[in-house]
Amino acid sequence: MNKFRRPGRRTIADEEREKKEHDLQGTRRQFCNRYTVIAVVFILVCIVYIVSIARIQLNYKPSAGGNDKTVEYTEPITATRGEIFDRNGKALVTNEYSYSLLLNYGTMPDTYTAGNRSIIGVMRAVIETGSTDKLCEDSWVFTGTYPEITYDSAKLEDENLSARLARVKKALELEKDADAKTVIEKLAKKCRILTSKGKVNVDDDGNPLYTDEEITTVLRVRYEMEVIRFAKAEPLTIAEDISDELINYVAEHEIAGTFIKTEINRVYHYPGIASHILGRIGRITAANADEYAAEGYAPDAKVGVFGVEKAFEKYLRGMDGERVTVVDQDGSIVNTYVSKEPEPGNDVYLTIDIDLQAATEKALADNIQHILEKEAGSTNAVVISAIKKGLLARAGAMTAIDPRTGEVLALASNPTFDLSEYNEKYAELSADPRAPFMNRALSGTYPPGSTFKVGIATAALSEHIITPTDTVYCSGTYKYYSDYQPKCWNIWGHGDLDVVHAIGTSCNCFFFEMGRLLTIDNINKYCTLYGFGQPTGIELTDVENTGVLADPDYARDHGLEWTAGRVIATAIGQGYNTFNPLQISCYMSMIVNRGTRYSAHLLGSVREFHTGNIIYKPEPTVAAQFDMDSVTYNAVMEGMGLVVSSPTSMASRYLSDYPVKVGAKTGTAQVGDGSADNCVFAAFAPFDDPQIVFSCVIEHGVNGYYAAKGARDVFDSFFGFNKTADDAAS
Repeated sequence: MNKFRRPGRRTIADEEREKKEHDLQGTRRQFCNRYTVIAVVFILVCIVYIVSIARIQLNYKPSAGGNDKTVEYTEPITATRGEIFDRNGKALVTNEYSYSLLLNYGTMPDTYTAGNRSIIGVMRAVIETGSTDKLCEDSWVFTGTYPEITYDSAKLEDENLSARLARVKKALELEKDADAKTVIEKLAKKCRILTSKGKVNVDDDGNPLYTDEEITTVLRVRYEMEVIRFAKAEPLTIAEDISDELINYVAEHEIAGTFIKTEINRVYHYPGIASHILGRIGRITAANADEYAAEGYAPDAKVGVFGVEKAFEKYLRGMDGERVTVVDQDGSIVNTYVSKEPEPGNDVYLTIDIDLQAATEKALADNIQHILEKEAGSTNAVVISAIKKGLLARAGAMTAIDPRTGEVLALASNPTFDLSEYNEKYAELSADPRAPFMNRALSGTYPPGSTFKVGIATAALSEHIITPTDTVYCSGTYKYYSDYQPKCWNIWGHGDLDVVHAIGTSCNCFFFEMGRLLTIDNINKYCTLYGFGQPTGIELTDVENTGVLADPDYARDHGLEWTAGRVIATAIGQGYNTFNPLQISCYMSMIVNRGTRYSAHLLGSVREFHTGNIIYKPEPTVAAQFDMDSVTYNAVMEGMGLVVSSPTSMASRYLSDYPVKVGAKTGTAQVGDGSADNCVFAAFAPFDDPQIVFSCVIEHGVNGYYAAKGARDVFDSFFGFNKTADDAAS
């Protein structure tokens, strides 16, 4: 067999091979065509989606200037206010959140008809969620259902409601004496419920747009809008403290013009305790609106009104955020986004110990009651008169500070009030003649009485007018002046007294002589060092009354007499001088602190919200200093020790057996109106290392030593002597 083929001759095998190659190429072309079609379709679909998305973005993307189809409305996101704690981290004032349902001018539909449907929708939401008890009180002075709506005569007697009706009549351009029918008809026409001919508006099919009940509902809300002058800056609150059910209903039904506002309310963990210190928050008033607006506050923001809330506003205040709502021309919300996140305020830790504060307030109340009981059977005509007039021990204050730093540990004022009931009882408390809103620890000013004698002794020793061994003879009458011979409280006299025993017995004649020798210039030089007549440094500056440090110029300026007798009266804590109770504690702190007085303060530290990281902690600030030598210090301290330890001292009955050694000075200050004397008292402990200084003033409390009982109760709390075994274990 010939192994070679002739050129050009095709065999059957060749033909089969060529056919297979042709079929394979056709299959490949077929697959390529299919993939090409799929790719083209995919690309077309992508283009369609991209174009659609682009169109959506062009139509609805929020922009600063807005566009023909959408409007942007910016609303604040209320920032969390910082919370308040005591020195040990116990919560005093914290936040509680509630929610209000508002109608917002900016997101209300442009047409009255669409807006009316929103109003009806909102009220339906309130009814269907069982939230009618959350509706806000309004100014509606009518009764009945449309069209039978008339004035409610009882409501017209309310001056506020009548004034609001007058405002609505003026806005509707009606006469002052317009009747109910005229007001209702004019309002209904303005908000397009009625046509200009007084017929109820109808839809395209000729059906009434509203039922009579719906007309009444819309009119009531529209009336309130006229009262508040509904605008961007004045939204209308429909319901407060609303439920999650109502919030969800409004969100699900997308009711145009609605807005859920977050309200932050303060919770007081020790109701009725430290009310004068803590203070409260409230709306910005018209008087200071411009000031707060300049600092970036919203017109309806809540700010500190008094107390710590006001004093530390800059720390507690949060920075509000902003939420942008985009609505279309029908009032439907098409987009919302947060343009600025809110920043919470910082927490404030005070220097007060809330347990000591509570004990001090109780001690003050108990001390007042103690005096009332002790003096109930008095035969003293002045005391009897005070009882009849309701003046006896009617009010007072106690303070406690750390003399080593100026930290305020407690400030009590009586009568007091409960911050959690402030609004409900405001009228009653305001009418109380005892003025419970007054912070007597800072605002009350009183003659210091014999507590002032310690300062006079310190000045006389420091100026080397006397030495600890020098004596002054007391016969019961001070006879230096022929025309003015005041008596000692002990009319039989004390005999020869050195400065230690003069303090211990509170001898008037000894200190009359010290006042004469010192002169008013030297007395007031030391009084200025003691802080009398000056701010204590406490941050509640708006309520602190710095009192009066009198001199001849003061007397002349106030048309008062100034004589040599005024100088010696001043030396025993009488005369024109008046100081607040905290000033007395600061003064006594300077004495026991060997001539150094620190500024009083309530701020312990400022800490970051939630994390507790300390942002700011003030250092103790020396307010005044002078060189008190050991001779002076030992003499005045020994004298104050005698006030407590001497068997003849009335204060000893309360403090002589105290587990911790105490030093003190009583004061019984005449008030000059013929009523019972004020009770004044200052004390400190432990005697050898003072850690707490206490002061007390009880108006018309008769005798200074009575307050030694209150001092004991306060010291019990401070040193833990009043704790049970369970308290100690915890």
